[in-house]
Amino acid sequence: MHALASQLLEGEIKAWFLSELFLKTLKNRDDPSFIDLYYDFINENPFLPYSNRVVKKFQEFISLSTGSAAPDFKLISSDNLEKKLVDYRGKKTLINFWASWCKPCLSKLPKLRVLEKSNEEELNLVMLNIDKDVSSWRMVSDQYKIPGDNLYVPADKQSDLMNAFGVKFLPGLILLDENGRFDVSPHQLDLDRIE
Repeated sequence: MHALASQLLEGEIKAWFLSELFLKTLKNRDDPSFIDLYYDFINENPFLPYSNRVVKKFQEFISLSTGSAAPDFKLISSDNLEKKLVDYRGKKTLINFWASWCKPCLSKLPKLRVLEKSNEEELNLVMLNIDKDVSSWRMVSDQYKIPGDNLYVPADKQSDLMNAFGVKFLPGLILLDENGRFDVSPHQLDLDRIE
């Protein structure tokens, strides 16, 4: 379709169409042709708004790819200790973004408890809560006995941290390797597949 559009379309319509085609290809991570499409588009497109959009999405994709470093954070735990991502190096780390109002998040807790218990020698479980206020987080944490290290993300940092980890919805699961790098692309992780 790329070749056909390149032959038949011209000008800004061509730039728009090829940028949309690239963005759709980028969503299909099993298709390696997105790299060729990216370089073709950047080299041939004279329209800056479309180039900027494609470059931004490509950089976001690369920053969240397997092997890239996860963004660091500094948060307070339910035991009032300051925790940073670097504190979890040495073991794989499963990060779970959750909220007290999120029913799917709460329904995953039993599986997370089992996962933590059966893998405690080689896995850190880090629960990042994005409730709007600390009192809701503490109440639900006590009520449900949240497994792992339970950390609160302040309201003013929630959007930035979720975006930095590529989390678009809850629960948001991220698996990092022993060095704090994405072990699996965040978009490919499914709790039901983790053993």
